[in-house]
Amino acid sequence: MTSLETFLKADDLDALLRAREDISLTPEESALVASVIHGWSDRQAVSNLLFHSDLIPATLRFEALGRALRSHGVPYFVLAATVGLQGVPLGDVPSDKRTEWIQVLLGLARSKSKALAGRASVTLFSWSQSIVAFDILPALASLYPVPDDGACRNIVAAVLSRCGELSADEFDRQLSEWHLSHSSMTALRNAHLEYKGRKAHDEFRAMIMKSPAFAYIPNLSGDIVGDVGPAYRDAAGRPASKPWWRFW
Repeated sequence: MTSLETFLKADDLDALLRAREDISLTPEESALVASVIHGWSDRQAVSNLLFHSDLIPATLRFEALGRALRSHGVPYFVLAATVGLQGVPLGDVPSDKRTEWIQVLLGLARSKSKALAGRASVTLFSWSQSIVAFDILPALASLYPVPDDGACRNIVAAVLSRCGELSADEFDRQLSEWHLSHSSMTALRNAHLEYKGRKAHDEFRAMIMKSPAFAYIPNLSGDIVGDVGPAYRDAAGRPASKPWWRFW
């Protein structure tokens, strides 16, 4: 069995990563990849290619990722595409797909599924660190708080990564310009205050506060969905029975 065949059949993500390291596609293998994407029936092979979307021919790559993000009947395709987009700079996403995909990922970040919300927040973290046609950080910050703790943490980390070095007054002005809710502003101010305090005596811990956490990715046979409906929020606008803002 060739390296590509091993890759396409891998049903364990650790084995998939090892198989990816051995692949250097020939023209014939690129044609095989294209046939898998066109067929869209081998869920394991399609998922594996979405995770490592650089293997999909450039002429098919973004159409495949877009189709996967719309695959509500196969949530694992949505997860695989979300992870595959982590390596795609926002500026490389075709302009006619950019707004739609940002909205899809913002919606996934609000999911109760740890895998979907966590990985969407990682991709959004990456995209929020650069301003291409527009800045997505305000929209990401406005989601806070979301049902999943890991996604909450990554939203805060995205804000701190971009704005953590601002003074308290500058930070407050930035939050005001984003027109965030009172609860979101309070949480982010508290996080910024803790970041400044940690940086003064523990730079490593401060760096962690500015870095995304990567949610566990199940294999195709695993359950990734759970309850993806809107979370119940308490009177202060926070998800019920969730911690307030501290995730470190």
